[in-house]
Amino acid sequence: MNCWVFRIAEWEPGFSAVRSEIKEGRARQGWHPSGTDIRLGYDAFLKAWIAKGWSLDENEYSRAIGPERRFKVLKKMLNIRPGDRLIIPRVSVSVPGNGNYFTLATVTEPYNVVGALAPFNDFGSVIGVDKETLCSYDYDENDMAAEIALKLNGLWPYGAAVSRIGDTNGWIRDYVDKLIKART
Repeated sequence: MNCWVFRIAEWEPGFSAVRSEIKEGRARQGWHPSGTDIRLGYDAFLKAWIAKGWSLDENEYSRAIGPERRFKVLKKMLNIRPGDRLIIPRVSVSVPGNGNYFTLATVTEPYNVVGALAPFNDFGSVIGVDKETLCSYDYDENDMAAEIALKLNGLWPYGAAVSRIGDTNGWIRDYVDKLIKART
């Protein structure tokens, strides 16, 4: 089992829509061009990016990264497997808005492309999660949650939209398992 940090956009109204999707068992990722699938490779991704009219210059792109870096981050989703765990920072399944909490999810389905989330025309990249075992923790709710929160807040190199937690941080996987079991 791998554990992944799965960050979502914190702006509204997209945040609330993506949060609702998580509660329905779909962890969405990717505000990038519609009409492509990262399983098709970088050339198809780049073609969709250009067709959308987005800049190839990272400095001009409003999300601060260009197509090559965006593709590298998103293609990590192809390695997420059923049974893996997601840590979704700043999202609670019980509290609206973003804040000092995180949601834990167990993956049920690997990467897939589904319909765009109206009206946002997002990419439709989805990882299926078990909505019955979704659970959220305040950053300071207990010692394990606080330790995970410290790592989420910049004390480790997991700031990208999708990041696998390395083997040297196996204690995090243990904490995630314990926290999920405590709520289910």
